[in-house]
Amino acid sequence: LGNYYEASKIFDKVISKASDYDLRFNAQLNKARNYDSQLGDPEKAYDELKKMLADDKNYENRDQIYYVMALVSEKLGEDALMEEYLKESIKVSTTNTLQKGKSYLKLAEIYFDYKDYVTSQAYYDSTSANLPKEHPKFPEVEVRKKSLGELVMHLNTIETQDSLQTLANMGEAERKKALENYIEEQDERKREAEEAAANNSFVNGEGDFNTNTTTSANGQWYFYNPGLRSVGMQDFKQRFGDRKLEDEWRRKDKNVFEDVSKTDDAAGGTEETSMASQDEGKGESVSSRVEAMLKDIPLTEEALKASDEKIINAFISIGGIYKDDLKDYKAAVESQEELLRRYPALEAEARIWYTLYRIHTLAEQIAQADH
Repeated sequence: LGNYYEASKIFDKVISKASDYDLRFNAQLNKARNYDSQLGDPEKAYDELKKMLADDKNYENRDQIYYVMALVSEKLGEDALMEEYLKESIKVSTTNTLQKGKSYLKLAEIYFDYKDYVTSQAYYDSTSANLPKEHPKFPEVEVRKKSLGELVMHLNTIETQDSLQTLANMGEAERKKALENYIEEQDERKREAEEAAANNSFVNGEGDFNTNTTTSANGQWYFYNPGLRSVGMQDFKQRFGDRKLEDEWRRKDKNVFEDVSKTDDAAGGTEETSMASQDEGKGESVSSRVEAMLKDIPLTEEALKASDEKIINAFISIGGIYKDDLKDYKAAVESQEELLRRYPALEAEARIWYTLYRIHTLAEQIAQADH
């Protein structure tokens, strides 16, 4: 009925009477979930949830507690805090994939509403991997995952080709220097990531346990603690998935590494590309890695034309995704106008103008559609 204050008071009675752990725990969560932002004390709501986090009995259920803290933050309009709690919920998750899926979904929806589609796509991808297929929102998740995946692919194509063309416009010495700087930057990032991983807690990578000891907070060696072992196992699976013992086990798709130089930007590709380049670069000189990257740069008129075609096709596809799948008419218009601005002698100009007419018509912007 939306009577949050009354509901919260009744859950309080359940908490005071319940002896069963599950009943009491869920009543505590539901009390906080029904927090009334108009009548309740926000500090009290947060304090009660923080006490639950500190209770050893709730160790395996911290993901649910952080999730409810995020919902309280949402009611208070504290968006940054809400995102922080959702990310904490994911970090501390052990075996509850439903809760992890819900936390990923909430983040995916937040970034989707912000129109940060690249970040949203990553979270929808993780949601799909964790949310049960029978969940009522799973079909919607799959649709958005597909649409955003295609969008990000085309955006990456534009970014990649733009970077390659920028390199092509440089002098030979300047181009090689830029690639050398890129390689050094990627190697430095890799070293920093390895150092960060080494310094992180073995258990959950978030510093909850002293990195200089192999005991948990209560002094128990973590291999004797089933709960902590479960966290470590889940952390491994989250990072690497279920892998059989074999050479190159860290690589999710070994075929990717054969074609990666053909599809990604040598000077600004995706994280996966950077990792691939780093792996391939082990034991190779910087100069040999530079030479390998130079092959992708469009230095001939024919190669530059092919690069432009990739950009044009990507812009056209992006406009369709914004218009038809995401219903983001503003972004759709901007993408097609950017295409016309960059390629004023575009062969498909009439097609783009008609696309703009259709977008403005759908957005009920009659003057712009008439234009």
